[in-house]
Amino acid sequence: MSATTNATIPAAPAWPVVGNSLEIVRDCYGFHGKQFARFGSVYRSQFFGAERVNLYGADAVETVLMDKNGIFSSKSGWSMVGGLFGGGLMLRDFSDHRAHRRMLQPAFRAGAMRDYLSHMSREVEARLDAWPVGQEFRFFWQVRALTLSIASRVFMGIEDEAECKRLGALFLAELDASASPIRAPLPLTPMRKGINARAELRRTFKAMIPERRAGQGEDIFSEFCRLTDEEGRHLSDDEIVDHFNFLLFAAFDTTTTALTAMMWGMVDHPEWQDAVAAEVATLEDRPLTYDDLDRMTVTDCVFKEALRLMPPVPFIPRGVTEEFEWEGHRIAAGSSVTVAPGLVMMDPEFWTDPERFDPDRFSSNRAEDQSHRFAWSPFGGGAHKCIGMHFSLMEVKAVTAAFFRRFRISRARAGPTAWQRLPIPRPKDGLPVNLRRVAA
Repeated sequence: MSATTNATIPAAPAWPVVGNSLEIVRDCYGFHGKQFARFGSVYRSQFFGAERVNLYGADAVETVLMDKNGIFSSKSGWSMVGGLFGGGLMLRDFSDHRAHRRMLQPAFRAGAMRDYLSHMSREVEARLDAWPVGQEFRFFWQVRALTLSIASRVFMGIEDEAECKRLGALFLAELDASASPIRAPLPLTPMRKGINARAELRRTFKAMIPERRAGQGEDIFSEFCRLTDEEGRHLSDDEIVDHFNFLLFAAFDTTTTALTAMMWGMVDHPEWQDAVAAEVATLEDRPLTYDDLDRMTVTDCVFKEALRLMPPVPFIPRGVTEEFEWEGHRIAAGSSVTVAPGLVMMDPEFWTDPERFDPDRFSSNRAEDQSHRFAWSPFGGGAHKCIGMHFSLMEVKAVTAAFFRRFRISRARAGPTAWQRLPIPRPKDGLPVNLRRVAA
């Protein structure tokens, strides 16, 4: 990157070595809001040893994610996790990305999704029956265990409990590494543990491929093993494990965050619990089916509001392959730029009283999310829009339907909930709650 070219762009004051990293991790929205107020919509910051040019606003999100001129690289933007999740869709660009996305798309067709939901619903029903009632527990960690169980059985098709726990522990080590401030795989660091976990997961997944490719399994991994391109060629073993490893990363904690944020909103606004429970009561008293999904419109609104307030990926980085101009600034090829859909989703230009939990803002009579093409974009946009977004919503609805058939939820402790937004949002206290079982 040419530092001289970007030198005219204002820069946030930064500490030696750590730059702005500590401020951003502590309060990323507060940090960027302060820089926007001070410098306007283009400014530089230092994050984990790299300079980033921040482009603030909905128009910037649209320009970078739609990428009409093909100059913004997701692969180089997300290079900090390349050692853990390299080869996945997020770390492929342009024609290579399009070819792989087209090949993976059949794994998310309606027929496959029906099969996934059937298995998922059974797993959710069985797991929720064992949730504690009448005693305090931390919702985030409880629902994280549930989504990990779903990942083991619906994503991987593994029924053995011990093997599920082994693979789950390896995957969680990868996730911990992705959030570690120490990016080199030094001994005893989370990054070293994550790199080792990735290697073990790859060995395990590769050993499963021949049997899964020849079988009729209805899990996502089996679907990946059977996928072929237009000439009938399968993905290579390396491509299968890289895509699948990234899919687990993209789907696991994001769904955990969405479900936690939904319950966080509804414990403080019990009228929305009542509305969702009433909607669930209109469904057949059985595990959720694919045909039920479109009937859960109230749940849609609560889900969207939860992701507006706590998007899993509030900031999206890209590498710049050609110099371009934005709002009077020339930004050099080789730069790293970041756009902030999370900040747009809190912008009073588009949202009424944006700090307030208000799912009705997504109703057809208000439709605040339609005020700009990228007013609401928790799943990204353009060519890299999350391929699993419909799967995520399906999983959320399966859990929500099963949950409200059984329970109502309340806070176990008074006071506001503080959230950690990076790398993946979660309540710092785990969201202590109590459950009350409802009459059948």
